[in-house]
Amino acid sequence: MLFTASDAYMRDLEIIIATDCVAATSMEDHERALEHMIRVLDVTAMDSTEINFAALVGRSVPAERD
Repeated sequence: MLFTASDAYMRDLEIIIATDCVAATSMEDHERALEHMIRVLDVTAMDSTEINFAALVGRSVPAERD
């Protein structure tokens, strides 16, 4: 997930990660990777049940950064 998020970030895409749909070798690694992506890659992380997929359909415009 980390490399995919990094690749998306370099392409100026908005990144949303469903935290309950990704894994790592340990819970500590999982949490560290998510924290890194949130802090460095401007990732939005949330439970998959919170994502409004219908609202995301058709949104392929690169995200603007501050």
